[in-house]
Amino acid sequence: MAVLLLVTAGCMGLATGDPDPEKIASEIETRHENIDSVEGVQVSETELDGKTVRTTTEVVEIPGEVSKRVVTDSDSERMGTEGFATITKDGVTRTYNPDKNTVTKFEHDSEIGGGLAGSAVDGDQIERILNDSNVSYEGTDTVADRDVHVIRIDSEDGQPTSTVTAYVDQEYWYPLRTETTFESSDGETTTTVSYFESVEFNGDVRADDVTLDVPEDATVEEFEGPDTHQFDSAAAVKEAAPFTIGDPDLGETYQFERGSSITMDGHVSYTLTYESTDATIRYTVSNQSDYELDGERIDLNGTEGYLNEYGESTTVLWEQNELRQTIGGDADREIIIDAATAVVDE
Repeated sequence: MAVLLLVTAGCMGLATGDPDPEKIASEIETRHENIDSVEGVQVSETELDGKTVRTTTEVVEIPGEVSKRVVTDSDSERMGTEGFATITKDGVTRTYNPDKNTVTKFEHDSEIGGGLAGSAVDGDQIERILNDSNVSYEGTDTVADRDVHVIRIDSEDGQPTSTVTAYVDQEYWYPLRTETTFESSDGETTTTVSYFESVEFNGDVRADDVTLDVPEDATVEEFEGPDTHQFDSAAAVKEAAPFTIGDPDLGETYQFERGSSITMDGHVSYTLTYESTDATIRYTVSNQSDYELDGERIDLNGTEGYLNEYGESTTVLWEQNELRQTIGGDADREIIIDAATAVVDE
């Protein structure tokens, strides 16, 4: 979603000659206020195990009120079988699995974003992504009988690299086609294409009429989502955590901004976020250890760490006292390594 939003933002900036991210964000929000509804048939083509898998989905969306997707045809069960449906409405997401004849219900607090605008996107987020990418305007085209602007975004140095080409509706700035290519560090390339075969904006559709139609004998299951908490001080985070959380010793340059925790399936992680005038660093401690650490091996004063770099982002991971710990952000590599070493040395 962030990538697509960036692409749309880049288009508007280049098209108007003013790429200021604050103005771009405002323009996107204004444009999407003109979308009352979106209805259409969307096709996605994804490479899986050396084959191209095609999935067709019927889409209905009333921004801020309801969103519904129903798979009508698919070459692979991994992408959803025929009849697989998802609807989000009134703070509840319901998913119907026809193979199991079950409805999974998940309650949440987030709002339904309008198209790409979303409820959590702002100019600062767009600006950060723009700084790590090259955006170019590729001209115009037609998708689903509608005129579109064609935008290309290339990630800068780092692995994996990615290229996204988006075909954005000229009237509503809604993406009607996206082509995404990822290239891993070993040179393997994966491409995903998503496009509307047909689309209608502002048709005769009401939120009350958009429902999840399932058999009467379908079983309803409650999905236990993650338990999350927010903290307004580093001390509060350390007091709440069931394990010791160290101090990355970032000095006066970086100030504590926020803390959070997430608990799910017996795993718990706590994150402290620090910010300077131009960079952000996050320190996370987790009891989850069911994935293998990987990256460039570095020495943290006797403790083995793993360093990964993606564009301007640097992350150091290590294991200590049966806990997984991570420090990363868009600060200089040396600052990240020194912060990790400070925690290890405690």
